Amino acid sequence: MIRTLLVDDEPIVRKGLLHILPWERHGMQVVADVGGGEQALRVLEQERIDLLVTDLTMPGMSGFELIHKVQEAYPSINIAILTCHQDFQYIQEALRRGVLDYIVKTELDEEKLDELFQRMAARLASKETKAADAGKAAPGGREIVLFIGLESGCVPNELYKVPHVAEHFIIPIGSGSWMVEVPPLPAEWDDEARFALQSNAGERRWLIIRLHHAPVRNQSKEAAYRYMRRHVFYVADLGNGAEVVHDSLRDMKAFENADREQDWLRHWSSFEWVFDLTAWEELIKRIQEQRPDPGSLCRELADMARAWHLAQRHEGTAPLMERMASLRTWPQWKEWLAQYRGQMAAALESDDTGKELAVSMLKAIRFCQQRMEDNLTQKELSSLVHLSRGYFSESFKRIVGLTYNDYMRRLRVDTARRLLTTPDLDITEIAKRCGFEDETYFRRLFREETGMSVKDYREQASRDGYALNYLGADGRQMSEPG
Repeated sequence: MIRTLLVDDEPIVRKGLLHILPWERHGMQVVADVGGGEQALRVLEQERIDLLVTDLTMPGMSGFELIHKVQEAYPSINIAILTCHQDFQYIQEALRRGVLDYIVKTELDEEKLDELFQRMAARLASKETKAADAGKAAPGGREIVLFIGLESGCVPNELYKVPHVAEHFIIPIGSGSWMVEVPPLPAEWDDEARFALQSNAGERRWLIIRLHHAPVRNQSKEAAYRYMRRHVFYVADLGNGAEVVHDSLRDMKAFENADREQDWLRHWSSFEWVFDLTAWEELIKRIQEQRPDPGSLCRELADMARAWHLAQRHEGTAPLMERMASLRTWPQWKEWLAQYRGQMAAALESDDTGKELAVSMLKAIRFCQQRMEDNLTQKELSSLVHLSRGYFSESFKRIVGLTYNDYMRRLRVDTARRLLTTPDLDITEIAKRCGFEDETYFRRLFREETGMSVKDYREQASRDGYALNYLGADGRQMSEPG
């Protein structure tokens, strides 16, 4: 569907246009209707819009002002105008500015409207075809090119070897990451850039991302910064040979819209995906469609993997646990999770554990982890997974390999070890988060389990065992947009 925004300052007129004009018959969906230019710009910040239909004569920001701002900030959006009469001076000026077509509000003959909308739909389709035929050379008005160093020795001076880069400012946006704003680049630029930046041994040292549909100049650094923090993780595939990735900034806000349903976590915490292939494919699909915050996603996956690894009978996951720190992108995490899923399913099925009971135990382990500070009793936990206390206790020990109390002690200490690698958390707060009301008891138990005092462990512990080094994870060190 062609996502359409309708702008007219008269509410009654808007209501009439919504019902009279043949939107849906010609593949158009009005996703919002507003009464002025400022409101329209706010909608464009939140929604992906393909077609803007706007009145020209409005109080405040005129239709022409709105057209100018939209063409500058969102050059890929198509525009049609509304007018009350055949004022050819207005219409000609609008057509000179590149609008798609015009609708005369006083001429609402059904046959003429059908002809008009058919003409607009055909022009939109023609523009899409031409853009597709042009390849990836110029899908938007300007581009932002991100250069992300994959080695510590990558420096911005190398980028001056890349065609069309030397004549533009190279702006740092993060640790080992830079951006350049350029006019639309030719299709052959990908190969030229790849060749210019490869090492003498032909090894890959840089990830290059071409972001089409760049915003206005004073917003480009902020857009690139936000893209780095959230989206690079999903689009970069460090495992294949394509070093130049194409993506669009036009749809970025759709992922960041607070109203967007983020239900991947519900599918994840059902644990149906461990045994059911359809549920697994649905989970992966939702993660890729919704692009949750990479930090939240990676921490959820890592915490659950670590909680399962602590189960005494399933320590065969050690090699996979060691690999976690090297996972930098979603494609790598997805491959890793598929292997972890296979090991979990195999371990549970080898015990002849029914799938329903196995899922209940996995949910129980997640409750142990998520609500550690609440000090859940066995009775409370068994109630959460809808099992009797006695059956839960017996099943937990058989499947996990530890009693509930022994497992919780192991989980609390492991969580404390991770939190101790976070320098801004004091010991009292760490003890509380791990479910210890008595800090003295926490210190004593920690020494018994690890052979080290809390103080010595914090001083000597490396963060490597708990670090998640996904692309964008260094966001706190990134250059804030300014």
